[in-house]
Amino acid sequence: MRQKVGIVAEEPTGRQVRVGWSGTEEIPIVFANQFVGQVGANGEILLTVGQVGPPVILAETETERENLLEQVSSVSVKPLARYVFNRATLEQLIQILQDTRSIHEQIRQQTQADTKPTTAEGENDGT
Repeated sequence: MRQKVGIVAEEPTGRQVRVGWSGTEEIPIVFANQFVGQVGANGEILLTVGQVGPPVILAETETERENLLEQVSSVSVKPLARYVFNRATLEQLIQILQDTRSIHEQIRQQTQADTKPTTAEGENDGT
């Protein structure tokens, strides 16, 4: 992991204090690719995170695989976690995600620039 993005906690008095994370290395990393957002009756924001993979299609021929695949009408999402936020924590989450996206884009651009071959390394210079 190249960089961490976090928040500073604010006490009820308005004073900000640093937040220290401990134990994050012990938590398993799970791939998430499905999300559902909801607003509860009291204005709370619920976020459900899940995972879905492609169905396993085992067959000997391409025709058999296609026939089996046509029979699949849905796949199940495995729920991983449900979170509830108030408006303030939702705004913090949105900011963290935007900051993380910016950092990811910077790293991606730097990586592309570092791996782009130069003319001296064999790139065709148009001749």
